Amino acid sequence: MADDDMEGRLNNFKRAEELATRGLERDPECAECMLWKFSAMGRRRTSVGVWKGIRQVAEMAALLDRAIALKPTHADSDWNSTLGNLYYASASFYRVVPEWFWLKWFLGARGDRARARVDIRAALALHPMRVDYQVELGSQLLCEGTTGAEKEAPLQAGREILERALLAEPQRRDDTRDLEAARIMLQEPARACGYTG
Repeated sequence: MADDDMEGRLNNFKRAEELATRGLERDPECAECMLWKFSAMGRRRTSVGVWKGIRQVAEMAALLDRAIALKPTHADSDWNSTLGNLYYASASFYRVVPEWFWLKWFLGARGDRARARVDIRAALALHPMRVDYQVELGSQLLCEGTTGAEKEAPLQAGREILERALLAEPQRRDDTRDLEAARIMLQEPARACGYTG
C-alpha cells in the first residue's frame, strides 16, 4: 500500500480494530487484543486528526489500564513483549493527550505526563535496548523541558537520551522512523510534546 493511500490505511486500521474487538468478545482477558484495539483506535484517530477522535480517550485509557493490570507474559523475543509494548503505548498516550483538568470531567480521561514517565521507565526496565522506548523517554523529557517550570535539566537529559538512541542499531523496521523523529526533536525540541511514534 502506498504511503499516501489514506483511505487504504484507514480501512486497515478499522479492520484491525474490528478483529481486536472480536478477540475481546471471545476472551475478555486478552491483553494482546486490548493492545491491538488501542493501537488501531489510536492510528485511526491520528490519521484523521486527534480532535475528531477525542471522544474515544476514555475507552482507550480503559483498554490500557485493563491490559496492564493483567500483566501479560507473552514475549516474542528478549526485546519485545506485550507488557513492554503496553507500557510504551500508555506512555505515548498520556504524553500526547492534553492534561486539561476539564478533559477528564467531560471525557473520562486526560493526559498525565507523570504517569507517562513511570510507564516508559517500566517499558525500558523490561527492554532497555528498544530504540522506540528510548526515543519516547527522550521526547517526554524534551516536552517537559519546553513546557514545564524547570527547563534545562529535562532538556539536557532528553538530548542525551536521544543522542544515545541515534547510536543504536535499528532492530525493527519502524526504528528508522523513530530515529528520524529523534533527529528532528533534537533540532526542534518544541515538537516533542506532539510526537507520535
